Amino acid sequence: MGPAGPGSTVFVSGAYGGAPDGPRAIGYLRRCAAQKTLLCMSMMGEMMLTGTNGVTEDVPGGVAMLTAAAEMGDSESQGALGMIYADNNFG
Repeated sequence: MGPAGPGSTVFVSGAYGGAPDGPRAIGYLRRCAAQKTLLCMSMMGEMMLTGTNGVTEDVPGGVAMLTAAAEMGDSESQGALGMIYADNNFG
């Protein structure tokens, strides 16, 4: 189980024989991100950028979430932000 807890991966993918439950997965990820868990912040930031998995697209919010994670040392968020700035892709 990852830092997001058992629900996030299980409910997004339907792993372990369960049916996918996007809203439940996003609820776990939002709570996890609010607790400043870098993996969850990165995942939520990316979903906010693209509007995937039932998350409403929010480019400024996604960039802010990735920036917060990057400033806390998350290399995936740093890489994502690097690509965003390199492409000047802010929505």
